Amino acid sequence: MNDRLVCGKVNEQGTFTIWALGLCLTLFLLAGISIDLWRAFDARRALAEIADTAARAGASEINIRERQLYGRVILDSNAARNASRRSIDDNSALQSVSINSSSVDIAPARNEVNVEVRSTFSFFLLKLLPGAGDAEIVSRASARPFEG
Repeated sequence: MNDRLVCGKVNEQGTFTIWALGLCLTLFLLAGISIDLWRAFDARRALAEIADTAARAGASEINIRERQLYGRVILDSNAARNASRRSIDDNSALQSVSINSSSVDIAPARNEVNVEVRSTFSFFLLKLLPGAGDAEIVSRASARPFEG
């Protein structure tokens, strides 16, 4: 008599255990990938915050003499550039974000500060998938001084 047959039924001992282990491994893999993606979105949020803060810091640097003499709110280009760069350095250290490159552009015609910061994010589990690698994150922000 076949040892797999017990009282006319197929002996399935251990099948559920193997199925449950496979399900657990799949769930752990999905959880790891979702944590990887969550970390990438958090890095993108931090980079956007750094760019926004730098643009606002630059836009707050107005030419005081121009304001006092003529009542115009005009950016002091050098002070705005320096304030934006200081803000990028300070906030990237504060948020533990490594910045690959940054640019601060002062547009005098529009009286505007434009900031762009770039960083590279390294995935952990998603790197194991074919064709996946590090992701470059770019964030841009613009700000103008408030007139009022």
